Amino acid sequence: MFARILLAFAISIAAPTVCQAEEPLRFLTIPIMGTVGADCTPEGVENALQLATAGNLEVDALLVEIDALDGELAAGRSIARSILKVPPKIRTIAVVRNAGGAALPILNACSTWIVLESTPTLVDDGEGGRTLRPAGPDRLVLRTLAPLTTRAEAMKANLDALRQAMMDSTPTSLEKSISDARQALTRAMCNPALDLQLGADLRAVPVLRQQDGGEDSGKTRIRTSRQGPGITAKQLNQTGLCLIAKEGLEPLAAALQVEAVESLGDPGVLLVVDAANERYRERGRINSRIDAMIGALDSADSLVSAMPWTLARARMSLPTSERLRGNFPMEHVEGRWVISPDFRPAWLAACKDSIRRWSGIIEIESSLVSILDRATSLRKGLGAENPGINENERYTAALAVFDGRMKKLRLVPGTWAPQIDEAKRTISKIEAWQESPPGPDA
Repeated sequence: MFARILLAFAISIAAPTVCQAEEPLRFLTIPIMGTVGADCTPEGVENALQLATAGNLEVDALLVEIDALDGELAAGRSIARSILKVPPKIRTIAVVRNAGGAALPILNACSTWIVLESTPTLVDDGEGGRTLRPAGPDRLVLRTLAPLTTRAEAMKANLDALRQAMMDSTPTSLEKSISDARQALTRAMCNPALDLQLGADLRAVPVLRQQDGGEDSGKTRIRTSRQGPGITAKQLNQTGLCLIAKEGLEPLAAALQVEAVESLGDPGVLLVVDAANERYRERGRINSRIDAMIGALDSADSLVSAMPWTLARARMSLPTSERLRGNFPMEHVEGRWVISPDFRPAWLAACKDSIRRWSGIIEIESSLVSILDRATSLRKGLGAENPGINENERYTAALAVFDGRMKKLRLVPGTWAPQIDEAKRTISKIEAWQESPPGPDA
């Protein structure tokens, strides 16, 4: 259950005031787990936040449990904006297992940070597999994890976008010293040419030369540039931006300096999970419709490709063609040349085969029109769908490909009018031949 209580917490530079109230601090858990934008969606988080702020629950705090390293930055920004809108009377507390990439703006939107002392992490087992092992405060708890790119300017743009998203998500209610420290952390996390300098205040400073390297332990410099960029739980604690705590309600209460905390259960978790599941189902519906839509065009292309050979075979199937006429010897009977009775069954079979092949011409045209109509219907339905952030690129590309191909395919049936007319006339002629085969006297 996500409400395993996330109890590791990074608290801001200034220690919170001890709460003397007898009532426990009541919190609602919101999980930011897996891939941002897929496993946790802006819609799901917004639903959970509405539940917390509607007044039906006596919510004192939101516990945003973060264990996410990838996803869509746009989704992360959207979730961060929603958190920033939470009324000041409700505390926003980030409980961090691991945070990276699109999850960083979400973390920054929370007023209080608590980092879990230990969290299960997948590691190589030495035998080609992966196994879960506890990772302690020396783990990289915050990581930049920039998206893959093959161009330096694109990488810079990605880092600039992440930096801006983190800057924009800083709560305005923070004390200036805390806000400045978070901005220094943001600059260092989004620029591998910067490190963090500890002191009276936290500053982002240019990296030292290679020969000035060495361990960070006991020094005033945190080498984020050499860690991905990234920062360990212990180092983040050194900055004063967080506290480290064990899992459990009592450690959480101690970290927050309140007498007790009380979980309001899993409604927030369920809303986030339900929204992710619905988005997953929606993505499935959209992807199925895209596959069907593009598949219809593939079928249409196959029919277009089949038409020339189908027409050629139909023409060759005429019983009177050079290829087949020798199969039907004729006899002179009562002043007329007629097909020999011995070969009349073969003639009728050949006529039926030729009718079948010429009918194939008409069927291809009819099938093409039907498939194009079906594809158009799918296209209209897909145009009304909301693909979401993760699927938007595939959605847009599918529509562009479809529209380009459909424009050409819609012209094809009109170009087949002469072939369709030929097929209809030939079928009528062959049907008459079954009763009255042609001959030199006709």
